[in-house]
Parts: sequence; C-alpha cells; structure tokens
Amino acid sequence: MSHLPIFFILSFLSAALIIPLFKKEGRVYTFSLFVLGIQAIVSVYALAAVHRSGTHSYHLGGWIPPIGIELVLDPLSAFRLFLMSIVTFLVIFHGKQIVDADCKERKRWFFSCLFLYLAGLNGIVLTGDLFNLYVF
Repeated sequence: MSHLPIFFILSFLSAALIIPLFKKEGRVYTFSLFVLGIQAIVSVYALAAVHRSGTHSYHLGGWIPPIGIELVLDPLSAFRLFLMSIVTFLVIFHGKQIVDADCKERKRWFFSCLFLYLAGLNGIVLTGDLFNLYVF
C-alpha cells in the first residue's frame, strides 16, 4: 500500500496549521512557496509512479471500502494533481505583490485559508466515492 495519495492532503493541512504560528509575515510567503514547490515535485513523482506501476489506493484507518474512506491515485487524478500544483505554484510566485497589497496584516490567514482550500481540492481529486467528494 502506497502512502502517496494521503501526502497530498496532509501536507496542505499541516501547512495550514503551521502558518498561523509564524511571527513575521515575510516568512509566511517563503514557507508557502517551499510547501508548494515540494508539492509540485511530489506531483511529478506521483505522475511517474502511476505511469510506471499503475493505480495507487490508500485506505484511511485501515478500513476497506465501502465502510472506510479510499483515496485513489490513478493516471487522471495524478495528471490533475500535477496541473493544480504547477499552476498554484506559478500563481502564488507571480502574485506576491498583489498579496502584499491586498493582505498586509492578514497574510498568515490568507495562506492558511489557501492551503485549506488546496487540501479540499486535492481531496476532491483523490476521493474514491461520492460521499467523500461531498465532504471535501
């Protein structure tokens, strides 16, 4: 069993929880770019891994479906994660001045909410059933 599918959700959730702890606003942007860069690199690896060895599935808590939650990393979801991570990295990299102008004192909360949003989007892409699609 590969833990690759759960990484895409947990990395953004943990970043969303860590960002409000920063004292300096300047470090928030650097940390966000670091997390998004790691996510882009891992999405390239995931795309190659799915291409090489096929579909990866992850059962949360060890419960198999239909009782448990299943995350599925297939070729389509790996490609969508790759596109989302690259586009998000480029948008945040390019939009530094816009974020600085619009969210002067609230950058921590902006990036924290952004990472919660991205965790939900990744969950939507990776979910294996309709109920969890609704939850994410």
